[in-house]
Amino acid sequence: MVEHLICNEGVGGSIPLRSTIEIMTKEKSLFKIPIASGEETDREIVTHNRGMLKRPMQRLLFNESIGGNAGTERVGKTDYPCAAANGYADRATGKIVTFGNVQDILPDVVKDKNEFTLRVAFDITSRRFFKIVSFLGVENFTERGKRNIQAAIDEYNK
Repeated sequence: MVEHLICNEGVGGSIPLRSTIEIMTKEKSLFKIPIASGEETDREIVTHNRGMLKRPMQRLLFNESIGGNAGTERVGKTDYPCAAANGYADRATGKIVTFGNVQDILPDVVKDKNEFTLRVAFDITSRRFFKIVSFLGVENFTERGKRNIQAAIDEYNK
């Protein structure tokens, strides 16, 4: 039984049956890539979520009011106005499905996914949202779900 795939300069081997794929580069260095059988890895979910924070969340935020209900947040020695982004994600995995206000979201998504809200600080000088300061609704996710959303938030905030 084949347990991993070894590739050498683009020549393929077999389909992986276990948890890693080994790849040999042209420079003859070997590295392993984790895989999951039938489901996305946490790293894939975090990468997907980071993309959702950078694009769909940003588009939504620029259509939201800044300050108001989302308030302000002190970051360092400065108070920044915030905007809130409502999102929907899978409860078990934390994979973000969409961002938007409930009236703009498909009813099946509202019914089947968990809602959460991110408060994001806005820098008036640079005119950009730069830091997620709150993750509201975290209690509605499994530990894995919380971890995958929080990891994407941490990467966004770097």
